[in-house]
Amino acid sequence: GDYDQIEMRLAALISGDERMITAYQRGEDLHRLTASGLLDVPAEQITKQQRQLAKPVNFGLIYSMSAPGLQRYAYKDYRVEMTVEQAKAHRDRWFELYPGIADWQRRIDRNLRARGTLDTRTLMGRRRHSVDYPGAAYNSPVQGSAADGCKLALVQVYRQWHRDSNIKLVNMVHDELVLEVSADIVEDIAHDLQQAMYKPMVEMVGGRIPIKVEITTGPTWGGG
Repeated sequence: GDYDQIEMRLAALISGDERMITAYQRGEDLHRLTASGLLDVPAEQITKQQRQLAKPVNFGLIYSMSAPGLQRYAYKDYRVEMTVEQAKAHRDRWFELYPGIADWQRRIDRNLRARGTLDTRTLMGRRRHSVDYPGAAYNSPVQGSAADGCKLALVQVYRQWHRDSNIKLVNMVHDELVLEVSADIVEDIAHDLQQAMYKPMVEMVGGRIPIKVEITTGPTWGGG
């Protein structure tokens, strides 16, 4: 079970970016929407390769990655090639597309300059003390909230199945839970796992942004 674009969704909620929130509320594909804005191509005409370009841009810039950093990240993690100049152009355009993110990051920057350090909080109120650089101040509330929601789901899954010998919780990897189950109950457990992961995260965000859990089944822990 994997939370779909959970950091993007939480960044939209925490920053208050209206365009991003509206896209999720409408069930739009945010990577396709971003690619359309970056390349000035209608969303329905975006190719798979063009959509792939949007992934590192989206995931990197919610934490204000630099242009050189974006260039390296895009190739290393997504095999998307771009020059530093292209990365800078994509970066500038992305913040035009999502001004709520830009405003949120500027507020954090101003507070850091004024105070030297900040305490950040997740949506559940968990605090990180004395953050002293912008990247961590952007990252901590978002990834921290994702971690809180995942741990709530982990507790739910454990309580639901820890006494059942046909179901084993194998691992938690970032925003996904991996279970090993008997083959004859895979479909039933897939549905129940989706609900067990969905409800705690929805409760944490208070229903203010849609949450989506994708379930993959297969003969290996990798799902293949």
